[in-house]
Amino acid sequence: MSPSKIFEKSIIISAHPDDEILWFSSILKEVDEVVVCFLPSASNPILTTGRRKMLYEHPLKNISFFGLEEIDVRNATSFVNPVLTKFGIKIYNNPIVSKKYKNNYDLLIDKLTDKLKNCKNVFTHNPWGGYGNEEHIQVYKAVSEVQKKHNFNLWFTNYTSNKSFKLMTEYVFKRHYDYITLVIDKKLAEHIKSIYRKHECWTWYNDCKWFDEESFIKDDISNRRLERYSQVVPLNIIKIRFLQRSHRNIISLYKAVADLIKQYKNSK
Repeated sequence: MSPSKIFEKSIIISAHPDDEILWFSSILKEVDEVVVCFLPSASNPILTTGRRKMLYEHPLKNISFFGLEEIDVRNATSFVNPVLTKFGIKIYNNPIVSKKYKNNYDLLIDKLTDKLKNCKNVFTHNPWGGYGNEEHIQVYKAVSEVQKKHNFNLWFTNYTSNKSFKLMTEYVFKRHYDYITLVIDKKLAEHIKSIYRKHECWTWYNDCKWFDEESFIKDDISNRRLERYSQVVPLNIIKIRFLQRSHRNIISLYKAVADLIKQYKNSK
């Protein structure tokens, strides 16, 4: 598909505020619309306040927000032994967070079904969550599900990390993909980053460096699985700091916390 065709009736579906410049900055000026799914943070009121203030200064005139509540699931999932589900990635031993996470999936499906009905090209996060973000995986899952109904072209980003690398290999090295590579608009990205930092709602590393290019991989639902051969696509690889927890580690952690709470209550 030619570069001009991929921006016909096009839209970015981004998970969080600042994701639009971290993972989609090469196409921000090309698409018809940019949508950010989550806005308030359930665990960080300062971040929520900053994001609401940022809205008034954001330079993109074609950006809109679903306003869903971001859920903190970072300590309840495992990328060492990742298990994907219909709703995103499996959450261990936290029924409250798990319920909210599943509910957000349903809300995403409802909003995206209406938003994407007339789109031809949809750009979103990749199936492994980019650097390894649970809500990025969920957004991809929701967009992919809606694609079955509206039959648009789905393009996902090429970012990965040491955290998500294992999950990424389950996709990239077992299917044939078409992709397009574009130059990143570093000037625009830095400008929008400065607005996020001004309002204390920048969530990535302060010293981050932009890649020169980024690629978007076409997720064709008819892609056949390659059993004996593989294809290498361009990847932007980031090294991040994270706790390498298996699902057993997470279950043990929650059990230890529950035991401490029980001991505290019994001592009163």
